[in-house]
Amino acid sequence: MYLKELTLRGFKSFASATALRFEPGITAVVGPNGSGKSNIVDALTWVMGEQGAKNLRGTSMEDVIFAGTSSRPPLGRAQVSLTIDNSDHTLDIDYTEVTISRTIFRNGGSEYAINGSQCRLLDIQELLSDTGLGQQMHVIVGQGRLDAILKADPSGHRAFIEEAAGILKHRKRKERALRKLANTESNLNRLDDLLREIHRQLGPLGRQARISRRADAIQVSVRDAQARIYAEDAQRSMARRETVRKELGDVRSQLSVAQRELAQVKVRIEQVEALSSESSPAIAKTNQYWHEFSQIRERLHALAQLAEERGHSLTGQIVSNFGEDPDMLLKRAKELETQAAAQTKAVADARIALDKATEERADDEKKLASIRQTLTELRKTAQERDAHIASLRELIAREESAVQLADSRAKDHTGQRETLAKQHDDAQHQLESLRSEAQSVADDDGAALDKARAALAERRDVLNELTDRQRDVQSKIISLQAKADALSDTLDSRNASGSLERDEQVASLGRLTDFIHVTDGWEEAVAHALDQYASAIVVPETGNMLHALERAREDKLGKAVVLTAMPADEPFAALADTDICLANLVTANPEASDKTQAAACVRTVQLLLADVAAAETADEAQRLVASGKAPRAVTKHGEAFAHGVAAVGGSSISQSDLSLAARRDKALAQVKQLGVEANELAEQVSEAKSKRDEAARLVDQESAKRTEVRLKAQQAEKSLKSAEDRVASFARQLEQLDKKIADTQENRNEHQLKLDDLNRALESAQQSTDEHADFDELDERERTLERDLNLTREHEVAAKIAWTEASRKGESLTRQAGLLRDNAKEAVERRARIESLNERRRDQAAHLQGVADDAREVAAMVERTLQGVAAERDKLQEAASSHDDELKTLRAQRNEIEPKVTDLTGREHALDVNRERLAAEAGQLMQKVSDELGLTLEELVREYGPDQPVPVLDDDGNPVPLEHTDGESDGNADDAATDAPDAAANSVTAPSRFQTVPYNRQEQQKRLDKARRDLAALGKINPLATEEFEALEERNKYLNDQRNDVVKSRDDLMQLIKDLDSTMVEVFKSAFDDTAEAFEKMFATLFPGGTGRLRLENPEDLLTTGVLVEASPAGKRVKQLSLLSGGERSLTALALLFAIFTARPSPFYVMDEVEAALDDVNLTRLIDAFNELRAHAQLIIITHQQRTMSIADALYGVTMRADGVTAVVSQKLDK
Repeated sequence: MYLKELTLRGFKSFASATALRFEPGITAVVGPNGSGKSNIVDALTWVMGEQGAKNLRGTSMEDVIFAGTSSRPPLGRAQVSLTIDNSDHTLDIDYTEVTISRTIFRNGGSEYAINGSQCRLLDIQELLSDTGLGQQMHVIVGQGRLDAILKADPSGHRAFIEEAAGILKHRKRKERALRKLANTESNLNRLDDLLREIHRQLGPLGRQARISRRADAIQVSVRDAQARIYAEDAQRSMARRETVRKELGDVRSQLSVAQRELAQVKVRIEQVEALSSESSPAIAKTNQYWHEFSQIRERLHALAQLAEERGHSLTGQIVSNFGEDPDMLLKRAKELETQAAAQTKAVADARIALDKATEERADDEKKLASIRQTLTELRKTAQERDAHIASLRELIAREESAVQLADSRAKDHTGQRETLAKQHDDAQHQLESLRSEAQSVADDDGAALDKARAALAERRDVLNELTDRQRDVQSKIISLQAKADALSDTLDSRNASGSLERDEQVASLGRLTDFIHVTDGWEEAVAHALDQYASAIVVPETGNMLHALERAREDKLGKAVVLTAMPADEPFAALADTDICLANLVTANPEASDKTQAAACVRTVQLLLADVAAAETADEAQRLVASGKAPRAVTKHGEAFAHGVAAVGGSSISQSDLSLAARRDKALAQVKQLGVEANELAEQVSEAKSKRDEAARLVDQESAKRTEVRLKAQQAEKSLKSAEDRVASFARQLEQLDKKIADTQENRNEHQLKLDDLNRALESAQQSTDEHADFDELDERERTLERDLNLTREHEVAAKIAWTEASRKGESLTRQAGLLRDNAKEAVERRARIESLNERRRDQAAHLQGVADDAREVAAMVERTLQGVAAERDKLQEAASSHDDELKTLRAQRNEIEPKVTDLTGREHALDVNRERLAAEAGQLMQKVSDELGLTLEELVREYGPDQPVPVLDDDGNPVPLEHTDGESDGNADDAATDAPDAAANSVTAPSRFQTVPYNRQEQQKRLDKARRDLAALGKINPLATEEFEALEERNKYLNDQRNDVVKSRDDLMQLIKDLDSTMVEVFKSAFDDTAEAFEKMFATLFPGGTGRLRLENPEDLLTTGVLVEASPAGKRVKQLSLLSGGERSLTALALLFAIFTARPSPFYVMDEVEAALDDVNLTRLIDAFNELRAHAQLIIITHQQRTMSIADALYGVTMRADGVTAVVSQKLDK
């Protein structure tokens, strides 16, 4: 992989498109200061993703766009394209040639592309990250970069090594993972907050749900009462609307009769008015004719007068003056043509004189040019001779300088060789000392450490096994304790015993199950034998027992079962065969707090079980009962047989109290046993932890010893290798210096021979006699010819002026004669046009006089017609007045009928308004019924009308059935409560099922008011509480699942970060070791006899530790970089960079005047380093040093043109 081509368009000083083609090897860019060489480095940095304007020597990114010059305007964008040869597929992309492009616009926008396809900056950075290129861009060393590298803090030095090692992509992945982890933690905290809030809401919302169910029951009564009141109102509204409808029909029939009479009168009035109106158009038309004829008469008089005026006007416009005479104009034109012919002869004479003057001027110019050419050749010969002498003198000075330089270099090389020889001897002695020291360092191969680690692993396995056992025991204890608590809660919640136990007058001593113990496996048998007494509570005396029964009955607590302890001296009858007696299986509970009371309770149970036998199987129990050995028998599974004629068996829905108590006691016993085992395990775990810690301390000690031994061995090995390298380096340098001394001496001899030859040539040139020409005579002849040429040129100019004036005068006379002839022709045409115009005006005047006479005759005819029209108009006006009397009579009849119609219309409107009001009230009622009850008025009256019976509801809003038994009441209580709303709604359709009463509005109003008060007493009701409670429980489950997923994601991210940290530590450790080793070698090369090394700031923390640079040139004991000279600082920075280049090679390197601060000796060492790098990498070097240019494979010359734009010239060199 290498850089193949760089194209710049509008980037900084590269206004025009400029392409630089690179080749493998070394490419040098040269040129004067300010020509734009460093802009090439900035372009490479910028196209590979640089985002800092300061790193591009600017204040903002807009500064990289060509800003314009005095002759060129600024550009609107800058574009740089970099083509990379990827034949070896170093870049992770399926192309053998990759082109990266970056464009920035002056408005701030930017674009990136890879092979012409749009992409992101991140895509380019990731593509280049595996090649060692990143934000620090260590492969591009710009101006001032060397000093900046040394001034960087330890973390900055670490960044260079990380970038070269390719750690940047791992660090970016870690940053993204950390951001995701922060978001995950935020989401987890948010979920915890939501879950806490949901848990806080669940309790209140559950209480609201219970209140909502109570409110639903009350709403049943509210709905029923309200519906019946609304039904009565609807029935009344329907009756009133029917009455108004009938009255409105009568009024409308009377109104119809009156309106017909009024219509007949109005029709007759319209007919008479129509007859009267028919005469009116005739009168109007006659008046219109009279006005129209009057207007025609006036227009005819006006037309006659206008025609007479136009005729007089045309007569006065006839023209009598015709202008200039055409014959006079033609005569003057002929005279001017005669003068123009005479002037043509004068123009020909002037032209002849001008041609003669031009020939004389040309002859003089030829003579003068010949003399000047001769003088020029003579002067050129003299100048060449002087230049040759000056060139010889310059070559002599150069060779003298070369001889002096060779003497100086020979002297320097000799001094350096003496110094290196001494350093070589010292290094040889140090090498022998280090070899003896390295042999003294011994290593036991870590046998003691391995043994300690094996012991630690064994102790850890033991501890883990004990910890797992302890965790299992604790888990069992928690599970069994929870099981015992759940069983206790179940026992407490059964029948009325829980409420009675809290009554002080009952003075409960506890439950029977707390005082007795039943043999394992026989709990169900004893429970079925005791039946309801198995869940009894124990009280001290009979009075307490009676009080308990009274309390359960009064408070409706359900069934109460109470026992008292049997005195010890009171006998009771038992089975003859005591071995089969079930009572033998009941003993006192060893865990009971009162042993005496437990024994008394056992006697009570034995009394209750005195006639019950225990049997293993049902057949055995049946035989015992049938044989008469026991009146009752029970099996181990709880199957009971009585008197040989009855049996109870099958499966039970729930376990008995005795079975639950036995399970509880068994769980508590196991908890106690496991608690003892847990304590023993805790002691064993503590002891195992102590042994593990002791083994860990032993491992740490052995590891420290092993590390110390290995470090000593490694240090000795590194020191020995470094000493060997130094000895070899000194030997190579001595050999190189010997060769340089011989080359310098040979070079000096060559320059001395050239100097002798040049001195002889100069003496020969100075002693030779030159042939000098006599320049004075030639100069005088040149001046004479110049004066003659000036006079000839003056004569030529005068002749040309005379010829020009004569030509202009002849052309003027000819032009004037032509104008006069044109004027004469135009005068003739104008006279003809005037005669024709006068003739037309005479004809038009005669025509207008005839029009005036005709207009007066027509006006007289119109006057006679106008008199006939006036007579006809008077006759029609007399006939129009005959219809007025009839109209007066008809209008009187209309005025009598209209008040009657108005009165009936008012009554109709009032009744209509009343009907609409009743309809609106009915509509409002219907809307209320629809909104509140969801019924139509017809359904309301049909189901809840006053004729329908009213169901009787109890306090819970449930209809009271007509007939019910206690068994039905107990069995259907829950169903009635659940179906209360449906039963109330359906009571009208099935009234025979429930008690009913006749409808009474006052009773229903009281019932409605009471229900509303009860509803108000409940306070604020959330009707959606039940649905919200269920939805909240569902959301709680969903959020818990989400939290588990988020926790898993957090664990995965933490593991990813841990893996990335491990990878970065491993990669950095390897890169640092290689770089430190390469730095020591490179420093010894650039600083013969000096020592330099890289050291970790905090070796214990390889993830964040910085890198310290220590440098001690030969003969100096300083280690601080700030105490070094400028050249030493530059060489130290170069040593660090070259060490990174060696440890982690990159495909190319760019150097911008890195050798500017180096002397000739150090420059030689740097060039040697360049030659080593060129073997495996491409180098692009910007330089002013001729020796650096000499090792280049290709040269680019950069210059700044006069218009402020950088131009590039390339040259490929052949070695």
